[in-house]
Amino acid sequence: MLRARTKRYSVWHVRRTERGASASLTIRPRTKVIERLAAQAGWEGDAAIGRAIRMSRSATWAVLSGRDRPSLKFIAGALRALPKAQFEDLFEVVEQEEVTDVPE
Repeated sequence: MLRARTKRYSVWHVRRTERGASASLTIRPRTKVIERLAAQAGWEGDAAIGRAIRMSRSATWAVLSGRDRPSLKFIAGALRALPKAQFEDLFEVVEQEEVTDVPE
């Protein structure tokens, strides 16, 4: 069963519950693919990629370096700036286990 997070709905973070286990699904950018396609388009560096997807250089760097998760604005901008690429080419959905019990 899929259900959105309780505090804040987010497209990139969904909790899945199966047989008592809890896991998170999150979206991670395929950085090497994005950088390769950006280089083919003539965009060198985070500033140029950010301009193409209508994001700041620092926000682009944070997503591509793995510091932040991609926002809806980042995902939409990347898909708009690279129209020949599909979502699956630029991003991957990964499952992350959550720790539910904290040992004493």
